[in-house]
Amino acid sequence: MKPFSALVILRSPPETLFLAMRDRLGEIAPQLKDISAIDEIERADTVDGVAITNRWQARQTVPVMLQARLGARDIAWIDRAVWDAATLTCHWTIEPLIGEGAITCTGSTRFETAMAGRGCRALFEGMLTIDPAFIGSVVGPFEAPVTALVQAVATVMIPSNFRAAAEAAAHLT
Repeated sequence: MKPFSALVILRSPPETLFLAMRDRLGEIAPQLKDISAIDEIERADTVDGVAITNRWQARQTVPVMLQARLGARDIAWIDRAVWDAATLTCHWTIEPLIGEGAITCTGSTRFETAMAGRGCRALFEGMLTIDPAFIGSVVGPFEAPVTALVQAVATVMIPSNFRAAAEAAAHLT
């Protein structure tokens, strides 16, 4: 298991930033250097809040030497999130479109008042788990670069994009 996190403090009310991040990700995508698109697939009101499923498409692709072994060219993932407006929290899971079921990524995002009421503190925390059997059986001699690729996506690209998305969302408000 590999933990990751990002903290962003912005001059935007927490409620406003929460709603922009929940409802306007598609508008934010063009401003993210690593992401080419964020498409909302499903949205439903639940007893816990608003459940939203998004598909994120990275600008990068799987390295050519690994495409055949992984059965994919694109780096993309499904983000399933429940946004609770009462607590300004979001609980999410990320499902990479490679290594189906062998890679687990879960976490939460909290939006809190900061800067003596003039801003928002957004804390994004998650945990990545990769099934070692997947790495060994699917990629064989490419175990180290595949593990590095998946860990980089989850522990570097995803927190970096959260930070950039929160900054872009603050400008929408």
